[in-house]
Order: sequence, then structure tokens, then C-alpha cells
Amino acid sequence: MKKEKLLDAAAASLMEKGLRRFSVDELSRNLHVSKKTVYEFFDSKKSLMESAVEHMLCKLASDVESIAVNEPNALRGLVYSIMAGVRFFCMMPQHTYSDMRECAGCNEIVGKAAQRVEELFSRYMERAADDGYIEKGLNYEMVGNVIKAQFTAQYVGDYDMNAILERIFNILITIFYGIATSKGKAELENILIKGL
Repeated sequence: MKKEKLLDAAAASLMEKGLRRFSVDELSRNLHVSKKTVYEFFDSKKSLMESAVEHMLCKLASDVESIAVNEPNALRGLVYSIMAGVRFFCMMPQHTYSDMRECAGCNEIVGKAAQRVEELFSRYMERAADDGYIEKGLNYEMVGNVIKAQFTAQYVGDYDMNAILERIFNILITIFYGIATSKGKAELENILIKGL
């Protein structure tokens, strides 16, 4: 049994069930290994859960980074990397958010992952500005906070995932349209035509 496989399975279970309903017994049964094998890697259930949350969020940050880095168009990379993050969080049940907020160790992990994503966001905003898609000299942190606030507002309630994604995509395009140069506005229109 490889630790990576164990963390992938634990992260998937946490995404589905949340921290409160997470079970090492069920995880070991699903992986066809003994609990002893699981505890060879982790000294406690808490340690396993925190490592799984960190693994999940590091993977998300890497995926977001990969989309932006591999997209030659800076503005398109920015929009699609943000949507990858939104898509990830839309797949997470609401109870998983609540559970993470109540886990002190998880809060610290989430905070570090959020900081990494915010740094990536600022770097990609600068790249989009350098490439002439958005106005230079903007407060990227404020733009990021507007996007986060809009995501939170859209996610409240019992909407279907596709509806949330479509709303966030349209809000994101609108926010970027407001700070875009004429070159950026033309590119955003292309992104809108391509859609999600």
C-alpha cells in the first residue's frame, strides 16, 4: 500500500462524507487493507484526516497552477484556473465545509492552501496585466476578495452545481470585463463564446 493511494482514498472519502462521518474502518475495507496498515502511515485518525485535507488542497492548488501555466493566453488561464477551483468546491458537500471549520488542524491547512492560491492569483493577474489584457496597477487582493464574496453568495442555498458554475462563470467574466483593456474585452468575448 502506497501512502499516496491511501491519501487519495481518504481525501475522496472526506469529500463525500465530511470529517464527522469519516471512518478508518470503512476506508481500510474499501482499500482491502487492515487498519494496522493504515496506522503504519498515520499515528491517529486525526493525523490521517489532516494529512488527507492537506493532500486534497495541495492537489487543487497544483491543478489550478497547472491550468494557468499551461495556457499561453494569460487571461484565459486566469479565468479557467479560477473556474477549476470553483468546480472543486462545488463538488464538496456543505457539511464538509462545516466540519473543516471545526477542525483546528484543518483550519491551519486550509489557511496555508488559501494563501498559496491567493499568491498564484496575484501572479496570474500581474501576467494578464503585463500581456495587456487587464489594467495595470490594480489591487489584486481586492479583486480576489470580490470574486470570493460572489462565490460565497452564489453557493448559499441548495442550487445544482451546473447552475452555480454558470453563475460564477458569468460573474467572473463581468468582474474581469470591468478591469479589462480593449484587448482583454475582446478576449473575454471569445471566452464567453467558448463557455465552460
